[in-house]
Amino acid sequence: MTAPTQLEEFLGLLCEELVCDDSRRPCFVTCDSASTFRLPALLERHGLPHIDVGISEALGLGLAAGLAAEGRTAFVAAFAAFGTLRGAEPLRTLIDGEKADVVLLGGMAGLSAGPDGVSHHALEDLAFFRPLDSTRVYTPSDAAACRWVVADLLSQPGPAYVRLARVPVPSWPGQDTDGPLRWLTPRTNGPVVCGYGPSLLAAAGAFGEAGLGVGVLEFRRCQPLDASALRGALGGTDQIVVLEEHRAGGGLADRLREALGDVPVHEMAVAASPGSGTYMDLLNECGLAGPRAVERVRSVLRPDSAV
Repeated sequence: MTAPTQLEEFLGLLCEELVCDDSRRPCFVTCDSASTFRLPALLERHGLPHIDVGISEALGLGLAAGLAAEGRTAFVAAFAAFGTLRGAEPLRTLIDGEKADVVLLGGMAGLSAGPDGVSHHALEDLAFFRPLDSTRVYTPSDAAACRWVVADLLSQPGPAYVRLARVPVPSWPGQDTDGPLRWLTPRTNGPVVCGYGPSLLAAAGAFGEAGLGVGVLEFRRCQPLDASALRGALGGTDQIVVLEEHRAGGGLADRLREALGDVPVHEMAVAASPGSGTYMDLLNECGLAGPRAVERVRSVLRPDSAV
C-alpha cells in the first residue's frame, strides 16, 4: 500500500476534526484542484460540502470570504503558487483585512510540484504573507506536526495559510512536543539550523549521517512568532542558520531577524527555481538536502563549532 502524502495526511486529520464541530459549518472551495488534493472521496466520506470554481483562485478566495461573512469556515484548496500569486488581492483585502475565517490550503508548496516545473513552484508565498499580520502561517512536516497544526488552526477563527506538499513524509523519530517549535535533535546552545516542512527533515537526516554537530529546530508555525519563546528555545547560541525552501527575502530568516534583533542569522534559501525533477532531486540541487546541505551549513559555522 502506498504511503499517504503529507497533503493527504493533513486533510484526513482536518476532516476528522471538522465533523466533530458543528459550530464551524465548514465548506471546501477548490480551484480545479479537487482531484489533485484527493478531496472528492474524503469529503463525501465525511459529509462535508464542496464547491469548485474552476481555474480561478481569486474567485475562489472571494467566494470563501463571502462564506465566512455568512458564518462559515471556508477552506480553499489551491496550488500554493497560484493561490498566493493569483489570489493576492482577495487575500489581502477581503480575508486578512476583514479577519475572515478563511484558510488557504496551499498544496504542492515549495519545490514539491516537482516535475510541473518553475510555473508551479511556490518559493515566494511566505514573503507574500509577511506583512499580513492577521494571517497565521503554518509549515508542517510529518504526521505529528500535521496533528499539532490542525489543533492550533482550529483553536481560533480567522485567516490562515497552510503550506503543504504532495510527497510522503516519514515520521521523525523521538518524542513529539506540543507547540510551534520542535527540536529534531537534542536541544543545544551550540549552532542551530532552523527551518520547516519536509525539506528540513531531509536536511536533518543528512546532518545526522554526516555527523555534523548542529541542533535542528523545526518551525511548525512561522507566523506569528513568539519572540520570548524563540529566545528561550535558542538559548545563548550566536550561530543561527536558516535553511529554507523559499527564495531569499521574506521567509523565515527575515522573521527571525525581526524577532531576535541583535543575533546574526545566516540565510540559506533557494537562489533560483531549479526547473523540473523529483522533489528530492530538486532539494539536493538547491542544497537543501544531502551532502550539499551539509557543506552549505558547514561553510558558515566557526571551525571549532561543528564537525
